[in-house]
Amino acid sequence: MHDDVIRAFRRRVSLDAPLIRDESTIVRVVAGPMSGDPPSRYHGLLSGVEHFERGPDGTLCATGSPLPFSLEFPDDYCSCVDGSLQLRVARVHAPIAHPNLGPGGIVCLGPRFRPATRLRPLIEHLYRICSGRVFASDSPFDPNAAEFFRRHSDRVRALRAEPLWHRPVAGSVRVETAHAKRGAR
Repeated sequence: MHDDVIRAFRRRVSLDAPLIRDESTIVRVVAGPMSGDPPSRYHGLLSGVEHFERGPDGTLCATGSPLPFSLEFPDDYCSCVDGSLQLRVARVHAPIAHPNLGPGGIVCLGPRFRPATRLRPLIEHLYRICSGRVFASDSPFDPNAAEFFRRHSDRVRALRAEPLWHRPVAGSVRVETAHAKRGAR
C-alpha cells in the first residue's frame, strides 16, 4: 500500500511540474533524468531572486544570480514520522549564505514542514528561504550567516522578492458549517 501512495503522490507532482513552469517567470522545474516513472527527483532554477552569497574575502553580498536547486521525494515522503524528512527533500546548488543551509546545499525546511507537502507549496517555501523571508537563527546550520541575519535584519528585509506566482497559491475560501446551513432555512 505504501508503494501505491508514494507512486500516486509522485504522479500528481509530475502533473503539477509543467503547470508551475507556465505560471512563473521566476521558477523553472523539470523531472530529473533517470529518476523513475513517475519521477522522484526534480531539478529547478530560481531566477532573479536576491539572496546572500559569501565573497572570496568572507563578506556577505546581495546578488540575484540564478539559484539551481533539486527536490527529492523519497519513498517515505508521504509517511515519514520523524524530523529527518525536513533535511532530505531540498538542496540548493549555489554558494548561498543562509542560516538554514548546510553542507552540500542541504536545506532545513524547518519543524513545520510536513510529509506529503505538494510541489507548489514546497517550492514556495524554498523560495521564501532563499530570499531571506524565512530563517531560523536559533539552531542554524551556518552560525556566521545566522549572526549576519540577526545583526543586519534591515539588509535581509531589503532583499527584493517578486511574487512567485501570477496568481495566489490559495484563493479565498468560504467555509459553511452544517449548523449555519440549517439556520438559514
